[in-house]
Amino acid sequence: MIRSQYTRFRSYRIADGCAFSYMVNREFCLIGGRYPQSMQPSLAEEMRIAGCDTIDLLHIPSWDGTLCHSGEIGMLLERLRPTEIEIPDYLPLDNNGKDCKRIIEDYYSRSNISELTVCSPDYVRQSQAGDNNRYLLSPIRDYRNPTDKDLIGFFGQGRFSVLSTGGMPTEEVVKDIMSHLPQQMADVFIVQGMTHNPLLRLGFINDACPKILIDALDDSQYYRRANVDLEKYGISTMRLSGGDVIVTCGENDVEQEISIAYLDSSTGTSYWGESKDRFRIDEQIQGYVWTHPIDDLDSLAHHYEVEDVSDIHETASIYKGDAVEKRITFKISVTFYLDNEDHNGFKMSFPAKCRADFVKRGEDYMMKPETVTIKVNTDEYYR
Repeated sequence: MIRSQYTRFRSYRIADGCAFSYMVNREFCLIGGRYPQSMQPSLAEEMRIAGCDTIDLLHIPSWDGTLCHSGEIGMLLERLRPTEIEIPDYLPLDNNGKDCKRIIEDYYSRSNISELTVCSPDYVRQSQAGDNNRYLLSPIRDYRNPTDKDLIGFFGQGRFSVLSTGGMPTEEVVKDIMSHLPQQMADVFIVQGMTHNPLLRLGFINDACPKILIDALDDSQYYRRANVDLEKYGISTMRLSGGDVIVTCGENDVEQEISIAYLDSSTGTSYWGESKDRFRIDEQIQGYVWTHPIDDLDSLAHHYEVEDVSDIHETASIYKGDAVEKRITFKISVTFYLDNEDHNGFKMSFPAKCRADFVKRGEDYMMKPETVTIKVNTDEYYR
């Protein structure tokens, strides 16, 4: 049965790390103890959408500086006032982690609103008991290596679920996790790096079957070698270098439709992070224009040509079962000839804004002609 809650996930692009939020209606979870100035307006906007002034859960997956920063955690706690805080159960290895742990414990000791949970193996096993939709997968035992006690959390309260990994786990940890995977795994899967990551090499990714994989470390080395391997399983891979990643699912959809988009937090615009050649947009749009008159110009032109496909942005990807539908906006230049197709004759070119939906079929994306809209700006032209 599909739950009827508005669900929204966002990853935050940070120069030296990452953070994520997951909201279900007014319940707001922040994954990671990062709060740089560049992230603050984006996080404030997400909290405004959720309609909350404070956060319900601050989940610290790791004491590593990319996920919890001693220069930011104090301000985060004072401003966002989390109701509950989850931290790993080991002594941090560096000064940054030690300072973060001390700041959190000091805040908890003088706060009347926060609950501090040290996520020991006993607590992790307790969280898995019963029919919980939010629990921890690791650590389930007392590993010798302290960072093997980084938290791996499952967040499934809403219309889609998220699996968060604190660091890059060892093979020992991954094998333990795979021995007690839930029957239904996450739609969104966050990994800290992809090259040599046991979560991928040991087949975990196949068992987890995520729709969307977010590479928090933007591992370009992996992309050069193995991104196609993920595509054949129908997994969309998002890199944080492309911008903030936003995943949403509305509360009133009859079926579970997950929309995903990159967002440039500096401009507030979403865009498309893939090569236009793969979609053959120029060829498909050209074919469309040849067979479908453009209303704004049809009374004037005898023949059209489309040139200079540019500014291609992906506004959303909608997942319906195994199918993927992408909505693309882009700009073109439409050249039309007033009398014939003679390129030496009188012609005019106009910029146009366009939108079209593309459906993934195997390795290719095919345009849905009925979804094409072309708005020509006839106020601007050149000969």
